Amino acid sequence: MRLEMLPAALEAYRKIKGTDLGKAANIKALLADTLAHPEKGKGNPIRLEGDFKNLWRRTLRSGEKIVYQVKGDVLLVLSVVADGLSAPFKIEEYTDEEYRAKYAIHLDIGQTWR
Repeated sequence: MRLEMLPAALEAYRKIKGTDLGKAANIKALLADTLAHPEKGKGNPIRLEGDFKNLWRRTLRSGEKIVYQVKGDVLLVLSVVADGLSAPFKIEEYTDEEYRAKYAIHLDIGQTWR
């Protein structure tokens, strides 16, 4: 599975990493666990309802949260939150190609999170 993040989610992660390395490490571990098994594991994965039924949320006891979507072999992170630092996102209708071209930043977890 490949990790992609919306620019706002990546920016929020970088802010968190710049202010609290422990929380950044928690998010990194949560993302790695999510890549391994998107629908179960750490952070009590919950499928959202209604208009957001194709999205998932994970929340750690320490307060870090991610909102993500799984499309084929891609884990797309829409939002990263810790201690009030967050990345807002807006759901819009696009084809996969348009969506990736407009929003997604392609990341390799092995290279990005060192």
